[in-house]
Amino acid sequence: MYKIILFILLFVVSRQTGAQSYENIIIISDMDNTYKKTHGFIGISDLWNIFITKKTYEGMPELYNDFQKKGAEIYILTNQTKLSKNHVYKHFRKDNFKPDTIIIRKSHTKGFEHKTEKLNEIIIKNPTKK
Repeated sequence: MYKIILFILLFVVSRQTGAQSYENIIIISDMDNTYKKTHGFIGISDLWNIFITKKTYEGMPELYNDFQKKGAEIYILTNQTKLSKNHVYKHFRKDNFKPDTIIIRKSHTKGFEHKTEKLNEIIIKNPTKK
């Protein structure tokens, strides 16, 4: 549910600000069920969806590309591991979208630890950005 709210918020902000610059904005996004339709959490079907599905939520590549053109930095922070790294990059290339940074989880790191640690690193690295 929170991902739908995030999408709506990003959509509303992009429509209301028009040609405004986003040079001080950082967008940190997950990949699965935010950018890419995987519809799962744990199990065999999730592996299928992670590696096989090529479905992207309609409008996400265009929305993120629009933010980038206006100066925003886009980080993709995913719990996918290096095992699926090539698939992650291939998916973005298919959509003609090039995130500024893609952060993939190391296989020995738990998902929550990975995201918490990397979010903190991004915030510390960019103290003046929103």
